[in-house]
Amino acid sequence: MNGKTSKSRHLIDPEISGVIDLIPTNDLTESMLKESRIQTLEMMQKRDVTHEFPVTLEERYVPSYFGGPDIRLEIIKPRQLKYEKMPLYYSVHGGGMVMGSAMSERPAR
Repeated sequence: MNGKTSKSRHLIDPEISGVIDLIPTNDLTESMLKESRIQTLEMMQKRDVTHEFPVTLEERYVPSYFGGPDIRLEIIKPRQLKYEKMPLYYSVHGGGMVMGSAMSERPAR
């Protein structure tokens, strides 16, 4: 951990702290964040799941509860429903607006 003590170090299970110490850490700067987002976009091309699976993809925006920016939702549904009521898979991408994207949660072939 580059010589710094993490503010959340006390939250890490002692049994895995040795492995966690092997993960490099960096201070997050605006330029590092921009570079990270560019690299992520280059690595993860936007996949059109409607060409890969028999599904529809709908994009909606809902207002943020605390007055922040609207929240983008992706709704992926089968083109033809088998039942009147269908199960739901709900996924929240937890990259902290730093790493990855909701696209990484899409199904893969």
